[in-house]
Amino acid sequence: MDLSTAIAFLKKHQPLPDDEELNELPDVMTAYDETRKYFLENPDPVCIKLFLYSFGKGSGYGMYQIIENVFWKFDPELVVPELVNALEFGPESTLYWNAQISSNFPDIRLLPILSKLVNHNDSDVRWATVVALEQIGGSEVFDVLLQRLLIEKDEGVTYFIEEALRDMPN
Repeated sequence: MDLSTAIAFLKKHQPLPDDEELNELPDVMTAYDETRKYFLENPDPVCIKLFLYSFGKGSGYGMYQIIENVFWKFDPELVVPELVNALEFGPESTLYWNAQISSNFPDIRLLPILSKLVNHNDSDVRWATVVALEQIGGSEVFDVLLQRLLIEKDEGVTYFIEEALRDMPN
C-alpha cells in the first residue's frame, strides 16, 4: 500500500457499499483496512475528508468503529472543518459515524450542524448527535437538548438526553 493507492481506493468508495453488499465484497473491506493501517502509519491530511465520506450504511462489519483512530493522528483544526462539511453535505449513510466522531472533537463550530441533526429522523443519528453535543456542553447545548427532549419519542434517545442534561450545567 502506498499513498496513491490508498487515496485512489478511498476516492472510489465515497461511500462504501452498504453492509448487505459488503458481505459479497470481502476484498473491499480488506483493502479498506489496509488503507486505514496505511494512514495510521503515514498520516496525511488528504485522508480526513475521504474517510469521513467513506461510511456506507451499517457498521462496515466492525471497521467503521476503528476508523476514528486515524483522525486522532491529526490536529482538531484539520478535522473539525471537514467534520462540519461532512455532516452538512455528506451522504446520508455517513451521518451517524460522523456524529459519533464529532464526540471526540468537541468544538463549538460543530454546534450549528449538530443542533440540526439532533432532529434527524434516524434515532441512531440523534443518539450520536446527543453524545457529541454533550461533549461540547454549554448553555446553548443545554437549550438544544431540552427542546429535543420535549418532542423525542425514542426511549433510548430520551434516556441519553436526560443523562446529558443532568450532567451538564445550564
